Amino acid sequence: MQNPIVNQIFFSVQGEGKNSGSPSIFVRFSGCNFICPWCDTKYAQKGKEMTVDDICKIIQNLQCKNIVFTGGEPFLQQDAILEIIKKLNRVSELYYYEVETNGTLDVKEKLCELLDLITVSPKITVENYVYNNFYSELSKNCPELEVVFKFVVDNYGEMEQTLNFINKEKINENIIYLMPKATSITEQFTRLPKITKFVIRNHLSNLRVTSRLQYLSDLDQTEREDGKC
Repeated sequence: MQNPIVNQIFFSVQGEGKNSGSPSIFVRFSGCNFICPWCDTKYAQKGKEMTVDDICKIIQNLQCKNIVFTGGEPFLQQDAILEIIKKLNRVSELYYYEVETNGTLDVKEKLCELLDLITVSPKITVENYVYNNFYSELSKNCPELEVVFKFVVDNYGEMEQTLNFINKEKINENIIYLMPKATSITEQFTRLPKITKFVIRNHLSNLRVTSRLQYLSDLDQTEREDGKC
């Protein structure tokens, strides 16, 4: 296995999805198989080579049991994720592992068995995005693995597109998180009411409307990298 390419490792608070509000260690891998116009982590295309041992040492020093593998697209380097988890599990069985993915890559079954949560963020408005029945394949191969979906939307057109995708793929509403495509407090409070009205109008009674907590804080990029939250 080649050494993984990592953009950053930092301690912060999970801002999105099921574990929003939970203090976590983020391992941000470099590289992605899509270029989204609205991407808020374009800097993750760059990174440095690190050994699994070095990554695990940083995680242990940060002293938090919630680990989030993100990117970029972390499943481009899933062999590295597997080795990191194996090494950490030799030290403690209390770690909780989440992966944030765009849902386009097959996940190896031996990795699925070690994960606690996969958060899928489909990029359905991006040209050439191919979903490939990610959820149904995971449910079949790893039925015990928890999977949730988060959709970042901007306008009513994207909300309708998201709803059509949910219905087409037969995704249960109770594992869906809908949030604004916004990277500032002002943008969030402008767009959240539109999402709320859309949910009420369409009687979507089981999904969740959420903010993006990381953009409601005053943490800048340097503070997040230094783990000073």
